[in-house]
Amino acid sequence: MESSPVTTHNPPDSFPTSYSHVVTVDGPARLIYTAGQVGRDSNGQFAMGFENQVRLAYENLGRCLESVNASPRDIVKLTWYIANYDPLQRAHVAINEAFLGGHRPAITLVPVPQLASPQMLFEVEAVAAIRDRAE
Repeated sequence: MESSPVTTHNPPDSFPTSYSHVVTVDGPARLIYTAGQVGRDSNGQFAMGFENQVRLAYENLGRCLESVNASPRDIVKLTWYIANYDPLQRAHVAINEAFLGGHRPAITLVPVPQLASPQMLFEVEAVAAIRDRAE
């Protein structure tokens, strides 16, 4: 089995997290950038409620990764955008942890007053890295 080009690291004396403070990618690797994925189905309909939108956004992200032969374990960076962020709302954390299965990429949360549509409550984008395959 080929080794991953990704290494995660938390510097000494950094605060404890459920993600990694630093992620490195050793070459050669192929970097994959996804567009922001939201809780919208293939018919263009938004899921009802924050938790359902988070679940569907991660399902959509999973499909994006699979389409280029990558997986959640290849993610090196996630960015969450949450409309009308409430720090007591934690559904996105549990869904994220289940999606990643113990993998800990770097994560940034950006609270915003509104996303591109008033119906959007959550958006997630990813950067992933996989070993470059010789053609």
